[in-house]
Amino acid sequence: MLRSKWFVRSMMALGLIVAVAIPVYAHCGHCAADCKTMVAKMDEAKTTLAKAIESAEAATKGRAVNASCHLADGKLSYTVYCSAGDKLSEVAVDAAGKAGAPKDVKEFPVAAEDHGKGDKEKGEKKEEKGDKKGDKKNGG
Repeated sequence: MLRSKWFVRSMMALGLIVAVAIPVYAHCGHCAADCKTMVAKMDEAKTTLAKAIESAEAATKGRAVNASCHLADGKLSYTVYCSAGDKLSEVAVDAAGKAGAPKDVKEFPVAAEDHGKGDKEKGEKKEEKGDKKGDKKNGG
């Protein structure tokens, strides 16, 4: 009886792992295909990510701080974030390299796990320095 329960639970766990792993594996294989398609579209339009960045920088009179390309409905586009003074702007650039009107934004997208990471690391370094100074004061 215990063996059959153990077997059933093991099979359920294995089924759950497979159910999660297949979509993840399929998605990863799809990403490589998207990259190949993006490069082909860049070659077609004779526009690179670097040219899209130059176009966005000219439109904002600023410097690019983040850029990416996107493929939607078989059409390639770029999104470039530029900083000029105290302003952060998002610029959409088409496949031909023509920049649209800059749109003011408060932040550019980052991975959720990286958001605020720099501030935390700075705080940890300050604490470490503080601990070292404290050790010296206490005779350590």
